[in-house]
Amino acid sequence: MPSKNNFEFINIKAVHDKDLVGLLEELKILENFKNHEVVCELCEKTLNPEDIGALYFENNQIKICCNVFECVSSLANK
Repeated sequence: MPSKNNFEFINIKAVHDKDLVGLLEELKILENFKNHEVVCELCEKTLNPEDIGALYFENNQIKICCNVFECVSSLANK
């Protein structure tokens, strides 16, 4: 819902670094990281868990964006 400043408020869920491996296991994608099969949806860079900028769902699939400013910014503007 837009505010009087034309900003849109969204829910953001955060994961602490120490909980990331557990989340990746729960999402059944940790092995994909171990096998170097995960790439940024925007720039196609191969990712390690520490490279994650955002996890999001699109078309009922988990998508991952790297932590490079241009990619995160582009995702935010989608």
